[in-house]
Amino acid sequence: MAEITHPPMDQLQDLEYCIDSNPSWAETILLAFQNYILMLGTSVMIPTLLVPAMGGTDRDKALVIQTLLFVAGINTVLQALFGTRLPAVIGGSYAYVIPVAYIINDPSLQRISDRHDRFIQTMRAIQGALVIASSIQIILGYSQVWGLFSRFFSPLGMSPVVALVGLGLFQRGFPLLGNCVEIGLPMLLLVIGVSQYLKHVRPLRDIPIFERFPILICGTIIWIYSLILTAGGAYRNKPIATQISCRTDRANLISTAPWFKFPYPLQWGPPTFSAGHSFAMMSAVLVSMVESTGAYKAASRLAIATPPPAYVLSRGIGWQGIGVMLDGLFGTVTGSTVSVENVGLLGLTRVGSRRVVQISAGFMMFFSIFGKFGAVFASIPFPIFAALYCVLFGLVGSVGLSFLQFTNMNCMRNLIITGLSLFLGISIPQFFNQYWNPSHRGLAHTNAAWVKEEEVVVLCAKADEKTNLSKPLLDAWKEACASTSLKKIVIPKRIYFLSTTTLDGPCKAPIELQVEGTVKAPVDLGAFKEPKWIAFSRIENFKLAGRGVFNGQGTTAYKREGCEKHDYCDSLPIEESKVKLSNISFKNIHGTSTLPEAVKIICSATLPCENVELADIEITHSGPTGPSVSQCSNVKPKISGKQNPAACSAPIVAKPTPTS
Repeated sequence: MAEITHPPMDQLQDLEYCIDSNPSWAETILLAFQNYILMLGTSVMIPTLLVPAMGGTDRDKALVIQTLLFVAGINTVLQALFGTRLPAVIGGSYAYVIPVAYIINDPSLQRISDRHDRFIQTMRAIQGALVIASSIQIILGYSQVWGLFSRFFSPLGMSPVVALVGLGLFQRGFPLLGNCVEIGLPMLLLVIGVSQYLKHVRPLRDIPIFERFPILICGTIIWIYSLILTAGGAYRNKPIATQISCRTDRANLISTAPWFKFPYPLQWGPPTFSAGHSFAMMSAVLVSMVESTGAYKAASRLAIATPPPAYVLSRGIGWQGIGVMLDGLFGTVTGSTVSVENVGLLGLTRVGSRRVVQISAGFMMFFSIFGKFGAVFASIPFPIFAALYCVLFGLVGSVGLSFLQFTNMNCMRNLIITGLSLFLGISIPQFFNQYWNPSHRGLAHTNAAWVKEEEVVVLCAKADEKTNLSKPLLDAWKEACASTSLKKIVIPKRIYFLSTTTLDGPCKAPIELQVEGTVKAPVDLGAFKEPKWIAFSRIENFKLAGRGVFNGQGTTAYKREGCEKHDYCDSLPIEESKVKLSNISFKNIHGTSTLPEAVKIICSATLPCENVELADIEITHSGPTGPSVSQCSNVKPKISGKQNPAACSAPIVAKPTPTS
């Protein structure tokens, strides 16, 4: 048996400054400024993602970034002085992005036409949800309930948690770096080279500057490089997405940020409260608590500190809850958590000093008050930060894996626990990512009004077979089409008259038209200015459902026009599609047809239909000629269930007979 040359160690041995030892003041200030620069990535990216969706302008975005930085500075100081007292930077959290997006897409907020007013009202709704959700974190922290879970914080249990804190953020690494690979890749290679291969080179005898300040050195070089590319017109004719990622002048932060702005509580107005918003935000709080616990464990190891006991973790979670409440009161658009990238920086620089983090909090507050100066640094292209995340998130992940040295990895049970935890920790979020797409309705379904994702619009129209349903239907359609959440339009159980109508898109979210009543077409063929009755144009993810009837008055019109004596009636509604149709389902359709062509799907030869589904079609023939047939042109539908007549079984004749 070979001798073990690397025995397990509770603390890392090659850090130069631990939690209570401090570098010189000049070195401390530069290290603190480096921490500030690093946390700018998340502080800029989250408002850039959310504020435009809220209806905010570039100036609103700049003010939100200033507020987020200011509150992050306050929270960092509180955590370093009264919380865990670890060298951990507290900043904005991506865990809150999805519940915040849910609030942004609330139909009651989306109906506000004025963009600035919608931004203010949305911000106040987010503030209220953060304030309510923070109570969970405060209670679990200061009641020591969170500390009770510490018995599960064994090395075997914490290793996957800490590892996933870093590795679980992989989507913020190379995928974002690749948005501008000519800037991001050189930054990644330069950081690795400077921090790992030049760390023993000391131009200054007492300070290993390449190991201490890799972000400042590499960031400055690549930033100047990106400025040269921008000024030289390298991105002049590139797509907008490329310009946003690569250019240094696309964020509009320098021009819109005020010279002086002191953030203060309730600056956007008093918070508004909603049960649905609060419950959504509470889910992010729970995720943030687990994430922060793992980050505290990693920070303590990288700072050569003793592992935080249960009461210290509970106290830190409690103060973090106060931080989330401050986020709600000030209006930062997101909640707070431990900055994982700054935890990784402790290991990269081998400096775990608490004083460095405290001074970095001062930089956050200073540059948030004097906005123009902070905006200069905030204009750094995000692929530069993404390159840093590749190194720092990976470092935090490896710290988590290092806890496995205290477990018996020759035990099959431990191997299963570790492998399953890591795999599911990465795999499960990918499953839920599909529901981030607005075209999906979500995983959970409930009839609770404050939870249910879709909003039902019931048409209020006279059902006297004379009053035209067209205007109420079009009004409901426009409202549903403008919404960013699923809408269902319901036609109740009555008999309605509907003239020629076009339901036009594109729409921002899926729409379902549920027909429970009977909708009749005009009998007078003079009402058809074009050969169509109800037209659906430029829409995707549309569902037509219900047990109602579309009565084209085919029997009456067929006899009135004398079509039984002719091969073709130009006056009746039939026309080949002139728009591209896709993602259409025809399900559970039952009825009768006066004409032999009971089912007819005619698509353009130049724009064939795609992804069309026919399921459970039962249409019987009731006219003088038969039997009923199904015709298809330029479409290959997916067929399931019962089909009467047999789907797409009849050829298209040169002059097709009109549809009923």
